Amino acid sequence: HVAAQKEDDFTFQKSPRRADGSSGNAVPGLALAQTVYNNGWYVKAPSVASTAVGGDPDNALLCACKTLLRRVLTFMLTPGDLEAIADAAIYTVSITGPPTKPGGMERPKKSEDEHLLPGPVARVYLLRLIEELVVDGVNEIVSAGNDKKAAHDTEGPSEPSIQPHAGGGASTNQSYLATSMMNRKKKSGVDGEDFALHPKHQQAQAFLQAFGGVLTPVWFACLLEGCHEEASASAVLRLMILMLQSSPMFAAAFEDAGGFAPLVLSIPKFSTCPSITMSMLSQLLHAPILHLPCFGTLDAAQLCEVFDAESDATELIMKENTHGGLSTPSDPSCGIFALLAECLGRNIQLAPHDNELGHKARQTNAAVLQLLSHRHRFSSAFQEFCRTPDFLEPLAQALCLVHDEKIQRMQLTQNPSDRFEPQGIQVSGEHAKLKRRGSLADVPTDETPTERFVGRPEEETGSSGIGMVQLLHLVVSHAVLSGPLAAPLVSALFRSFPIHASPEQVEAFHLVLIEHCRSVVEDALQRGDPIALANSLGVSSVLLDRLMAGFFYL
Repeated sequence: HVAAQKEDDFTFQKSPRRADGSSGNAVPGLALAQTVYNNGWYVKAPSVASTAVGGDPDNALLCACKTLLRRVLTFMLTPGDLEAIADAAIYTVSITGPPTKPGGMERPKKSEDEHLLPGPVARVYLLRLIEELVVDGVNEIVSAGNDKKAAHDTEGPSEPSIQPHAGGGASTNQSYLATSMMNRKKKSGVDGEDFALHPKHQQAQAFLQAFGGVLTPVWFACLLEGCHEEASASAVLRLMILMLQSSPMFAAAFEDAGGFAPLVLSIPKFSTCPSITMSMLSQLLHAPILHLPCFGTLDAAQLCEVFDAESDATELIMKENTHGGLSTPSDPSCGIFALLAECLGRNIQLAPHDNELGHKARQTNAAVLQLLSHRHRFSSAFQEFCRTPDFLEPLAQALCLVHDEKIQRMQLTQNPSDRFEPQGIQVSGEHAKLKRRGSLADVPTDETPTERFVGRPEEETGSSGIGMVQLLHLVVSHAVLSGPLAAPLVSALFRSFPIHASPEQVEAFHLVLIEHCRSVVEDALQRGDPIALANSLGVSSVLLDRLMAGFFYL
């Protein structure tokens, strides 16, 4: 309640003034605000960029409220207290800042640094308070078990004390939250073998289950829908990923509620935010969210180094019912990669713009695609995931979006008489001539199918199309050269285009697949490996089967 009241005394960057520039009481509420300002209750609005990467909003009163609540509730948290905090976080969505002019507050320009309004400031503090209560509460339960164990075994080395967690930042010494999923996965993956859990495992999971009963998937979706800036949205998503990685009960409820599909309208709004991208990559690559640092900008080399160190423990967060392969019973639109692909797709639309937002979109997509290609080379778990529909269908949808953006740019730069027209019925005089669409006579000979689909590398710098096609090539190449599932994979790829794709998009996508299948088969023939040759024969049989079934006659 104090946090909610504090927003009335929170000014935005400067003292309130009238429209003519002089201070006065002509506007309702300005007298109180001026008195607050004169008595020292003036707070400079924090930066969205610095807060989104874990920085403190630097509001002394709200920070003191959070600290007091944390120290009290860590040892005596009740469901009623947790519900009150969750309700207060929802209430902050309705808080707006006081206008600096009678007409309302002006939105800062994109070139300027955006600042947080009162509602998001209070929301960030409340969300970080919940995150700290989750981590510190589990640590208190686990440390109590460690103390009893140390009392019986005084000769053994004592474990280092766990430091209090700072909400929004990395904390690498949270041993239980990083290993609970691994123990559960190992126990479910090996029949008849008993793996010892932590003595306080059941108590810790009961504690997390209590949080999951209040912080429901609907609660997270409502908060994300109400967030209009990166700082509080990244805090909500980070807390949600922490609950997914820590509590099996919450993960099951999250899947029953539709997984990540309900977030497709809220998260892509912040597709260029590094913190939100890191949270999605944490879930995708099975890296503990508490172990990942916060970056102000995404760099491919940094991402590869961080996830090489953290995401090799891929069994930490993998679902119990995940079997891998093309027969995985799941809806691709509910997976984390579908949400990430939506963000990449929005960045594809922003990339052509010659401004700061376009630059961040190109930088984000380039870093993410390089990281995914890098992890595919070294992570067997990610290689297995790339053979599932959860990966193939969102990737194909993003590729078709790249092709659509390329066609639109071509139409804008060409003369009206030279613009692309769909092949089909052409009218000449009084008679209509039926021409076969996709005739090889109309295909340019100086361009490969990939160049026609996403453009040339030197022309489409930063468009993300080349990186996606390279990732697709890695998936096909690994399936042919290393795995036994090349034929089902290629067959699934030919059917993975989005349902709303146009015939031209499907045709161009199929040509790209055929081009890369040919390249991979040629490489396999040169290697002469028996497995690669067998897979090449399987890929050829798939192409022949599709041809005989009339698959390419659209």
